[in-house]
Amino acid sequence: MKSRFAIVASLIKLFVTLSILLPSSNIYAQGPTAHWYFGDSAGVEFNNYNPSFLLNSNLYFAPEGCAALSNPSGELMYYARPDYVINSNHDTLENGGDLLGSFSSTQGAMFIPNPIDTQITYLITHNGLSHFYSIIRTSEAIPLGFILPSEKNISLTSNATEKTTAVHHKNGKDIWLITKGHQSDTFSAFLITENGIQLNPVISLAQSDSIFGYSGQLKSSPNGRYFAECLNIGYTQHPTQARLYKFNNETGLIHSPIAISDSNLATYGAEFSANSNYVYFSNTLGLNAIAANQYSLASYDSVSISNSKYEIIGNLNFSLQIGIDKKIYGTRPFPYDQHLTCIENPESTGLNLIYEDTAVYLGGRTSRLGLPDFIQSFFHPAYYDYESKCNLPVKFTSYPVGQDSVHWDFGEPSSASNTSTVINPTHDYQNEGFYTVEFIVYADSSSDTFLRDIYVKKSLGLTGSSFSVDVCDTAHVINANHNLTLMKYNWSTGASVDSISITQSGTYFCSMTAFCDSLIDTFNVSFMPAPSVSLGNDTLLCEGQSFTIGADLSNTIDFLWSTGDTSVSIVVDESLSPNFETLDLWLTATNACGTSSDTIRIEFLPQPDVSWFGDSILCDQSEAIVNTPIIDSVTFFMTYTTDDIAYDTLAQPWIIDTHGLYYVHAFNQCDTVVKRAFLSPFNVIDVSLGADSVLCPGDVIKLDAFWPTSSYVWNDGSQDSTLSVSYNE
Repeated sequence: MKSRFAIVASLIKLFVTLSILLPSSNIYAQGPTAHWYFGDSAGVEFNNYNPSFLLNSNLYFAPEGCAALSNPSGELMYYARPDYVINSNHDTLENGGDLLGSFSSTQGAMFIPNPIDTQITYLITHNGLSHFYSIIRTSEAIPLGFILPSEKNISLTSNATEKTTAVHHKNGKDIWLITKGHQSDTFSAFLITENGIQLNPVISLAQSDSIFGYSGQLKSSPNGRYFAECLNIGYTQHPTQARLYKFNNETGLIHSPIAISDSNLATYGAEFSANSNYVYFSNTLGLNAIAANQYSLASYDSVSISNSKYEIIGNLNFSLQIGIDKKIYGTRPFPYDQHLTCIENPESTGLNLIYEDTAVYLGGRTSRLGLPDFIQSFFHPAYYDYESKCNLPVKFTSYPVGQDSVHWDFGEPSSASNTSTVINPTHDYQNEGFYTVEFIVYADSSSDTFLRDIYVKKSLGLTGSSFSVDVCDTAHVINANHNLTLMKYNWSTGASVDSISITQSGTYFCSMTAFCDSLIDTFNVSFMPAPSVSLGNDTLLCEGQSFTIGADLSNTIDFLWSTGDTSVSIVVDESLSPNFETLDLWLTATNACGTSSDTIRIEFLPQPDVSWFGDSILCDQSEAIVNTPIIDSVTFFMTYTTDDIAYDTLAQPWIIDTHGLYYVHAFNQCDTVVKRAFLSPFNVIDVSLGADSVLCPGDVIKLDAFWPTSSYVWNDGSQDSTLSVSYNE
C-alpha cells in the first residue's frame, strides 16, 4: 500500500504528465510573446504569465538566432530559425524554406508585424554577413501564411554584424529595425510603417573605442530610449566588453556611447528591465560564479553606471530575453541546457535580486545559445495591442504585471465614453481613421504610459465612379487614390499602384479594396492635341470665283477669323475685298491644350475687260494713238488686218494710221479675251458705189455705201447702208 506521500507524489506526477501530453489551452496565453521556440526542439508557452515547456516544436537545431510570434490573444502564428519558417500547424510555411539566413547568427531571425495590416508580417534574417527580409502574407485561402517568390529574400543590409533589434517609434505605431555594420560604428535604423520597410535607413555614427564585437546581442530598452550592445569578447582581448547608447525613437538616431569594462566579464546576452531602469549583461566566462552584471540607468554617465554594477552569482549565461511576465530568462551551455535561468525581479537592485539557475524546465529538450528575439517595446509595462474589425468596436488587450490600476484615453474627445479603467476594454469609434490612444499603468506609487496611433476600420460606403477626361499631354497620370489606408489597387493594365501613366486614349479600370470597402473606378481618357492651324499656301482668286477654307481640328473649341467669323470654315470670294486688294486672312484656334494661328495671303484678280474697245472713227487725225488700259494683272496686246496686211501685231504704243480691223487681246491668270473693231484715223468718208451700170429687164443691182459709224440717206429716202436697184426703177 502506497504511503500518503507516495500517493501525493503520484498525483503530482500524473498532473505533470497530463500537462505535458494534453494540448495546451490558449485561454490564458496573452500577447505576441506568448510562445518561444529555440534550441534543440525546445519550446516555452506563457500561460497566465507562467512559463511551461512545449514539446511540439519542429525547430531542429537552432543554436543561436531564432524567432517566434503570436497574435494579441496569445495564439501561435509563426516561429523560425534564420533559414526557414514554420506555421501554427508546425509545418514549414508555404515557400518558407531556403531563406537566406544562418542558424549560427546571434540574432539571425525576427518577426515584425505590419503596424496596421494584420495579414502581413515581415521576417528579418541574417546570413552571417547581410540582412534580408521576406514578406509573410495570409489570405482566406491560405490562412496559415505563405511567401510569394517575388517577396522572398529581399536584400536589406550588407557587411553587417549579427546584431538586430527592434522597438516601436515614438508614435507607438511604426517600428524601428536597427542593425549594426561590421567593423564599423555605424548603425542603421529602418522605419517600418503600414506601407512597408523604408529602405533608406537613418544612419548613426556612434563613435566608440572599438570596432570589435561581430556577434553578441543588441537590445533596445522597452521604452525605446537606450540600446545595449554585447561585444562577446573578454578583457584580455579588449578592455571594453559592452556598450550602452541613447536612442531617439522619434528620429532613429543613436548617440552618446558609454563603454562597459570589466575584467571578469565577457558579454553575449543583454536585456533591460521592463521599466527600462536597469540593464543586464550575461557573463559567458563564468569566472567567480558570476552569471550576469546589473547596471542602473538612473544617471546616464559612465562613472555612475560603472559604480552601480551588481554581480549576480550563478553559472555562466549566454542569451538573455525578457518575458511577458517581465522576468528575464537566460540560456546556459551543456550540461545545464535543459533549463532556462531566470532573474525573477529585474526591477529590484543588488541583494534584493532573485536569480535561479534552473527556473524553467524544458521537458527534456535542450537550449543552445539563443532565445527568440522580439520587438522590445512588447515588454513595456504599459504596452498594449488592439484589434479593429470593420464597423465593430475596437478591442484592446494589455499585459500589465502587478498593477494597482489602469487608465485608458481612447483619443476620441467627442465620445461620452472616451476613457476607461478596465484592463482590456472595447471602444466603439464613430469614424474611420487614426486615433492616438494612451494607456497608463499605475503600480507601487509610479506609473508607465504607452501612446500608440491606432487605425480604426470603418466602411465609408464608397462606390465606384466613372470619369471622362480630355488630356493634353503625350503621357498622362490617372489617379484612383481615395485616401484610404492600405488600399490595394488592381488596374486593367496589370499595375497595382494608386496611379498609372498612360499614353493612349481608351477606357481604364481600377479595382480597389480597402479593409472595409471595395469599388471599381472607370476612366475614359481621350488624348486631345493642342490645335495646329494650317491654312495652306498663299493663293489667288479670280473675279466671280469662290472657295471654302478652314482647319481640320476636331478637338478645337473656339475659332476666330480675321473677318470676325467664329465658325470652323468660311467662304472666300471678292466680297472680302471689293477693290480687289490683296487680303491677309488669318485664323486663330483655341482649346484646353493651347492656341494656334495661321495666315494665308489671297490675291484677288479681276476678269480681263475689253468692253471699252469698239468700232471707231478717229476724226480729224491723220493717225491716232489708242491708250492701253492700266489694270493690274491684265496684259493687253493688239493685232490688225488692213488692205495691205493680212495679220500683224501692233507695237506699243498703239498707233492707228490705217483704217482696218483691229483685235484687242486681254489676258491674265483668270482668262483670255479677244475683241475685234474697225478703226479709221480719217475724217473723209471714202464711199464708192462702183462704176456706172446698164440694167436689162429683170436685172437687180445692190449698192453698198457702208462706212463705219456713218448714217445714210438715199435719194429714195431710205437710210440703210445698202440699196437694191432693179430694171423697173
